[in-house]
Amino acid sequence: MEITMTWFSNLKMELGMIKPDEFIDPGQEIEPGWTIVGDLPDGMKGLWTAYKNYARAAAEAQVEFNFCRLDEKVEKQGKFYELERKSACLNILLFIAIEDHFQLWDKPQTGLRKAWKVVYSDKQPEQQFPPFFRIG
Repeated sequence: MEITMTWFSNLKMELGMIKPDEFIDPGQEIEPGWTIVGDLPDGMKGLWTAYKNYARAAAEAQVEFNFCRLDEKVEKQGKFYELERKSACLNILLFIAIEDHFQLWDKPQTGLRKAWKVVYSDKQPEQQFPPFFRIG
């Protein structure tokens, strides 16, 4: 059986290389109607930071795709799709970890806000996304 190194198999190592001074604070203020349940554990802050880094790289790849030569379109589009999907995967993993850690599985909305505050709302979201897609 051939073993290949993949992004997912290297993810733990990649997350471990993110230092605390590189963490990206979520920055979003807590809106009325949201309840604070606690602070995000340090071990999960790297996951949020990696998600944001991949989201930024995906946005940059999309700009490159929009302004590249015609003969580069397929390659640039592939890179954008790769980064966008990896970003989405990290977001999903983060919110699974958050909901598991804080036992928020019964909450219709969970979030991460400024100063690493984990929040939830009992209000149903206006637009329903599939449960595997969350926006932090």
